[in-house]
Amino acid sequence: MDSDGRTTFKSLPTSQLRRTPPPADHNDMFWQAFPKCILETQRTITPRINTMFLFPTMGRFAPSLKASDAHFQTKEAIEKILTPDCVGIGCASPEVTSVGRGKGPMSGTWAETLCTVSFANFPECTRKVFKVDAKAMEENRALDETPLFNLDSLGDGMDKEDWKVIVILAPADFQTGAFEKYLADLEKRHPKAEIIGGFHSGTTGYYIDEGMFTTPRALVGMCIGGNVVYSSQISRACKPMGELAEVTQCETLSRTGNSGEEEDEACLIEVKVGDKLVQGSQYIQESYTKLMDSNGPKMMFCGLTDDEEKGYECANIFGLSKQPPGAILGTNNIKNGMKAQVFTLDPVSSKLDVAARLEGAKRVASKHSSIVLGSLLITCGGRSMGFYGEEGVEAGIFHEQLGGVGMSGFFSGGEIGPDARAALPYDSEFRGRTKLQGFTSVFGVFFVPQYKPTWTALTEIFTQRYHKMEQKKK
Repeated sequence: MDSDGRTTFKSLPTSQLRRTPPPADHNDMFWQAFPKCILETQRTITPRINTMFLFPTMGRFAPSLKASDAHFQTKEAIEKILTPDCVGIGCASPEVTSVGRGKGPMSGTWAETLCTVSFANFPECTRKVFKVDAKAMEENRALDETPLFNLDSLGDGMDKEDWKVIVILAPADFQTGAFEKYLADLEKRHPKAEIIGGFHSGTTGYYIDEGMFTTPRALVGMCIGGNVVYSSQISRACKPMGELAEVTQCETLSRTGNSGEEEDEACLIEVKVGDKLVQGSQYIQESYTKLMDSNGPKMMFCGLTDDEEKGYECANIFGLSKQPPGAILGTNNIKNGMKAQVFTLDPVSSKLDVAARLEGAKRVASKHSSIVLGSLLITCGGRSMGFYGEEGVEAGIFHEQLGGVGMSGFFSGGEIGPDARAALPYDSEFRGRTKLQGFTSVFGVFFVPQYKPTWTALTEIFTQRYHKMEQKKK
């Protein structure tokens, strides 16, 4: 448990690690630049760094797993700079994004030597990092590798309820039925924890725990508990298409998926639009025709809900069937009487939704704090230039909404966060179960907690200040 100093969070923008060295030594140049940037950033954090998130680009200029001298020199330098109890995780990705305090938004791709790092000091918190290799995941032992919350790690006056935050970073080939079972079991074991994460298309994960390590083909994660204020927000804004309908006839199906496991599906057989009964296939087909005639992205979902205050669960549309007649949807959560609405992804709606969700994060946390520390962003690789028509859109919105505080993140091939529901009211505090989803943006926003520090924490803070004053006199 850490109890020294004030809560801080600082992101190092990608521009401070931009390099264009000759191809022969690009990895060495990258690692030589990295510790200097960490040292410069550490000087701005009082009193020290105890938490770190690291996202370098992969590709031509990515940090190599090759045992180069520069790599090991950097590893040693980082271990000297960071305190022994500093923990951290990270992953390599084709594209990263960041907002540095006062620097504005930036993003970069694999073609550049880029890295975004967020450093934090979370006093009066406990933090644990962990890793799960492919074998443990396949054998359903991943939950055993994930740390339990330890009450003894926190002092008097600390929040001892459970883990508050769990961040998971995994390689793309972990997207299996075993992972989805792990995610469900993890949420069941820690029902009050906010779980976020994503899949990276590289094979390299990073974790810091009494040293810095790279770990090929393994999931890495971090659990945070104690006095931390945090809000996870997910955005998959969808534009309504067609008319609102009511499900009047449906059927739950089951099929064998590519993994050999049973997957739930449903057939939307009939809906009621106004006073008219319409076949489910016709209802979907009409919206599909409109979508094909439009100039926007060609992605469509069928939203289902029994409570519009909780938004619409977005089900993938797998196609139309003759027996039973209707539209095949990727969900088993369907019943007669539900509302149905077809949605399409839309860049304008997405921009508005991201801004509103970040505003919602501030409202949710205002009960405990009014000061935003910083954030992680894990966003779908499809929500980039090809979708918005310009780069750095979501980082720019973050910069506008949250006053330029630090943010680090990467573009993912699958995002982990609360159920992304269409048309969820912006002031709603409803959170669905944690899911692996696509084409979403997941923000994990940290806030300064408002609490009375313990006597131990106050003593350590004043002791540090006294030593600094004495050093200045010399």
